[in-house]
Amino acid sequence: MRVISKLWGIIYCLTLIAFLAIIFYLHLLPNHLMIIAIGVSLIVSLFIFPPLYFKNIKRSRKVIAWFLSLLLIPTFVLGTVYMGFAMHLFDEISGAEGLPMDYYIYARTDYEHDSLADVKEGTIHINGDCPKYKRDGITEAVENLGLDCDEEDDIPTLGTLGISGEAEMVALNSEEKEYMAKISDTFFDDMKQIGVITAKVKSGARSKPAKIGKESFNVLLLGMDTYGPIDKEGRSDVNMIATINPKTKKILLTSIPRDYAINLRDHDDALDKLTHAGLYGAQASAYAVEDLLDIDINYTVKINFTTFVKLIDAIGGIDVDSDIELDEGDYYGDGRLWVIHKGMNHMNGDIALMFARERNSYQEGDLHRNSNQQKVFKSIFDKVTSKKTILTKFITIVNSLKDQIDTNFTSKELQEITFRQLINMGAWSIENQNITGEGNARPLYSAGGAVGYIMDQDEDSINEARDKIISVMNE
Repeated sequence: MRVISKLWGIIYCLTLIAFLAIIFYLHLLPNHLMIIAIGVSLIVSLFIFPPLYFKNIKRSRKVIAWFLSLLLIPTFVLGTVYMGFAMHLFDEISGAEGLPMDYYIYARTDYEHDSLADVKEGTIHINGDCPKYKRDGITEAVENLGLDCDEEDDIPTLGTLGISGEAEMVALNSEEKEYMAKISDTFFDDMKQIGVITAKVKSGARSKPAKIGKESFNVLLLGMDTYGPIDKEGRSDVNMIATINPKTKKILLTSIPRDYAINLRDHDDALDKLTHAGLYGAQASAYAVEDLLDIDINYTVKINFTTFVKLIDAIGGIDVDSDIELDEGDYYGDGRLWVIHKGMNHMNGDIALMFARERNSYQEGDLHRNSNQQKVFKSIFDKVTSKKTILTKFITIVNSLKDQIDTNFTSKELQEITFRQLINMGAWSIENQNITGEGNARPLYSAGGAVGYIMDQDEDSINEARDKIISVMNE
């Protein structure tokens, strides 16, 4: 029995050390509180360990020591495992190192090689700037094959040069393939696929990381109009800046209409609408918003329809207030009839997606949709940051989303945000604002110069939004 007691005392010490070590590693407590926690742990351990390890101690103390250790050891083990598993999941979610994306390599049907493996030298043309921005990691992937990379200004030009033979080989990701099919009737008849290159897609720029928990920062939230893998580029239906002040626990949501006029920094500041920036990746969207508002975008978070539905279902649905009744009918084309009632509705992922996308039922169209999206965000945020959800559903949520979210937060930053919220469960206040403009028709870069609908910038609205963002950050 004495051997078992000594062994149990050693196990107690080891589990305590592991628990304190992971708290220290994650910086869950300020330094002064960490010192207090270590001090308290030592005092408690001096009461528990000696009766377990040494022989000549009163039986009553041994009984109390066994009782306390039976309570604390499982707590230390579960806490360590919980936080360790969370760290592992955050490593998988973090996109700072880049996510894989397939690029399909095409050449004319009369090209001498049928397989990229047979090509010993040559040039692959891509849509984007090769040498300066290393677009989506495709440049590095091409160079690793011993081939050269050249850039073209847009997808229509890429297609024209490929069909004419002026571009020996061209690379298209899945979204660019879909776009090419829409703008060219002959590309896939005149071209053949000779291989696939997997590149690392970098998330938004990390030139301005913030000190999480100590200073305010801006996160660009992008909701893509695609289902399936998150590495598939698409148009951004949701373009929302979350300005987060951790000191005041305030969040300001700034929504920008999807058709808002912006300039594409990586493409000679060409005029386009914000939704099209998503075709070039989260970084292009971040640059466009930075230039529009003259602010820093510290981080980006990109989700798509699949992510959105999975997240809301994982947290058990959300409660959202609707201004009007929305009869969506057979929205998904599968025979299910959907109605969103005026007033408060409990929504699963499918219903919330319909609500967040609807704009035709409102006089203000996209502007009203932006307001609805802010309501959905607030509902999700309130539920995800509640103590009950973090303690009971956190692992399930993160595990279900690990392949469905693209962010340039590092694993360490995600850990710190989550565990700081777990420790400091005070409520956050959320405010909203919308940027507005006037509809117009202009030549668009991503449409190959064709005229399309766009919302012209409103300088007063932009200035007001910028001032509010800066005010919240400096509070």
